[in-house]
Amino acid sequence: MSLSAKDDRLRAPEGKRTMTVSTHSSPGHWQTKQDYDAYKEELTEKMLAMIESVYPNFRKMIIHMETGAPKAWERYTKRSNGYVGGFPQITEHALFGSLSHRSGLPNLWLCGDSIFPGGGTIGATVSGIHCARSIAPGLFVL
Repeated sequence: MSLSAKDDRLRAPEGKRTMTVSTHSSPGHWQTKQDYDAYKEELTEKMLAMIESVYPNFRKMIIHMETGAPKAWERYTKRSNGYVGGFPQITEHALFGSLSHRSGLPNLWLCGDSIFPGGGTIGATVSGIHCARSIAPGLFVL
């Protein structure tokens, strides 16, 4: 759950804030249109109920709500099945188990949320920095 800054006028008008709430789920829940629609509704309800367990009457404060699910994410990000964050961040894929920016093939370098050090804006950016430093050593000094 993330909330826009109080003074952010790009995401919400004065006196209002934008909130984004997300979770991960199994791809098996989203296979058919019927399952997709039903699970989207069920998961939305579960998430709202969980928020209200901490912030009572939360729903009464909602002015507008957009609900997305994996197919929407797939459409806008081009990630198969709406997957996010690269490989699952489990011990096997973390730190020294991560994929290296060095592909092992001449002139092919890798960066992004599936490459060491991993997901998120910072992790993906750092993977790009590692990659750039390997391509042009000495050129990128931070």
